[in-house]
Amino acid sequence: MKRSLGTDDWDVRLAEVAHTFRGSVQEAIDAALRPVNRNVTETATILNALKQEVFDIASSMKQITARQDIARADLRQQKDKINRCNAPIDAMQDKMVVLEDRSRRCNVRLVKLPEGADGDDLIHFLQQKIQHWYLILKSSDVHPFLEFNRAHRVYAGGPRTVIFQRLQ
Repeated sequence: MKRSLGTDDWDVRLAEVAHTFRGSVQEAIDAALRPVNRNVTETATILNALKQEVFDIASSMKQITARQDIARADLRQQKDKINRCNAPIDAMQDKMVVLEDRSRRCNVRLVKLPEGADGDDLIHFLQQKIQHWYLILKSSDVHPFLEFNRAHRVYAGGPRTVIFQRLQ
């Protein structure tokens, strides 16, 4: 004969069924989550490896940036040195241009001389003819003999030209 279960028996039996059900559900969930947990573990391993690679790359980039900064500083110093060297060169070139211009200011140009009139000795020719052409020089007792620094003929295909420079 069946005996009826009391309230306490029902509670115990319900607790056993609930425990068994929980265990079965937990096993099913664990079995279903095992591949997911494995994938999560593999993903975490891969992410840690990627994290290390990113850290290594960042470290390398810091070193490269430091080297680049040093190279830029060196380049800036070299440019400054070049500019300091170029300044005196430019000043000397300007001085040379001024000296050349001053040298040319004293040049006298005679144009349209007859061909062969100057002979072989251009300076002797100029010493004689300039006093003849400019009478004021002929009567001057201050410079009885004209001295020339240089004199040369210019052959430019046009009229005969002589350029000369007096010493005084």
